[in-house]
Amino acid sequence: MVMQYFFMKNKYPFLLFSFIILIASCSPDVVTVEVIRNPSVSFDYNTSPWKSSSYSFTAPARVVVYPGDTTQPGKFYNRLTMQAFGKDAANNDLQLIVSFDAVDANVLVGAYTPDHNTQRGLANVQLYNLSNSNNLMAYQLCADPGLSVLTIKRQSQAERLVSGSFRFTLCNVRDTTQKIILANGMITDIRY
Repeated sequence: MVMQYFFMKNKYPFLLFSFIILIASCSPDVVTVEVIRNPSVSFDYNTSPWKSSSYSFTAPARVVVYPGDTTQPGKFYNRLTMQAFGKDAANNDLQLIVSFDAVDANVLVGAYTPDHNTQRGLANVQLYNLSNSNNLMAYQLCADPGLSVLTIKRQSQAERLVSGSFRFTLCNVRDTTQKIILANGMITDIRY
């Protein structure tokens, strides 16, 4: 009887205390989400992986590209050039330069091949082995246009980021019979 009397008399403080405990336990957790970008360029080169340690993009330049058919007029494009630097598995310093053309420099998503179409095209790809200045190894796109493609898969215009993939067949500039293939190429969150 005494307990029942105590509970009835002190019912409101007990309910207030229970309500405060309930509210405190139901407060929302604060969660912070941070997107960490890891921009990179990578590819397989002579069966070993290569990844850039740095990269840069040049501002678009206006160029005229003339088709193989000399009866057709040239077409204006915006040329973007990306340079990436890094070391291969043999500790050689490599520089990759990729130049590609787009009619609209703000819309880059699509496939770029050496055969320019009405919207885009691959202008040139060069790879330099900078480790030996006495015997600089230089490669560029081979004459066969069907062997190379750059694909921009995603573009964020607000953050000016692009991501994509590539496969290039390059020929030695001194001896075009010497070819190398840059396979499984990836561009990840590169700021253009």
